[in-house]
Amino acid sequence: MKKQLLLDYYTKRGFSKEETQSALESLEDFFEYLKSLKIDEISTKVIDDYIKILVSTCKNNVETFLALARYFYLINNKDIYIHFTKYLGGLGVIENIKDRINQHTSNLEEVVFDDIEMPILGTNLNDISFYTEKLINKIEDKLTFKELKVSLAGNNHNMPVEPMLKEKGIYENSESLDEYLKNYYARKIEELQYHYDNDLVWYEQKITKKVLEYVKSNQEILSAVRVGNKLYSMKIPYDIEAYLNAKTDEEKAYYLCHCPFARESVRNDKVNISKNWCYCSAGYAKFQFDIIFEKELPVKVLKSALNLDGACRFEIDLSEVQFK
Repeated sequence: MKKQLLLDYYTKRGFSKEETQSALESLEDFFEYLKSLKIDEISTKVIDDYIKILVSTCKNNVETFLALARYFYLINNKDIYIHFTKYLGGLGVIENIKDRINQHTSNLEEVVFDDIEMPILGTNLNDISFYTEKLINKIEDKLTFKELKVSLAGNNHNMPVEPMLKEKGIYENSESLDEYLKNYYARKIEELQYHYDNDLVWYEQKITKKVLEYVKSNQEILSAVRVGNKLYSMKIPYDIEAYLNAKTDEEKAYYLCHCPFARESVRNDKVNISKNWCYCSAGYAKFQFDIIFEKELPVKVLKSALNLDGACRFEIDLSEVQFK
């Protein structure tokens, strides 16, 4: 156990003594559980089994998950770090959807959620799919399609506004929206190149030469392309290498999907989650442009992993705003 790495991380980033001590204790508890298991013998199954214990002992708090995820990042175990992000990626999403349903309907969130128990942190990823199926079915039953779209297509992942305000400034100093989109795409390619050159994880992605080539092939990925008063944007696959090597539509959809609430359903014939759930992802795709144009823009899901379309593609409507 390289405890000093985690201690240095928390110290350099200004965490309190209490937060640092709690993180170190979480790490010590984990290695006590491992006992004689070597660090290179730790698999995702080992992590899942330990998470079950955290849940059963009510120790499944965000701080513990973050401490362990950070540790594996620091020791450069990318696979285990990425596995932890599968559990952490859905934090706050359901709560935000509930708030948006309340905001955009007549208090229908009480009707939608009245008999649905929200999954707790550490819930088995496959089990979450059953919850999602029940939730989207209830949303489709109680809301109009217009209400559904606006309720789901928000900033449900609590992305910070400040970086998007910076993008707004860059757009305003650009000659045109098209120029901005091209410039933004070039900057994202540079970002991926940096992560590739330095062998760093980019969000949940291990960046390889093949990944770079794929993203460079289409500006819709990580940026957008304007056609008339519409923007077209595609989601970067969750695991690009596996996605490109997939042999079946189901396999491709699984490696395409980012959503921790739906991804496992692709491999489970007992779960059928409506592609309308992907309006949550559409909200993520358009958030940058909502901030730039100071308006929640209409969006349409054109292609979806849940529909086995081979891509997650969105149409963002600019007809209600002026753009350069």
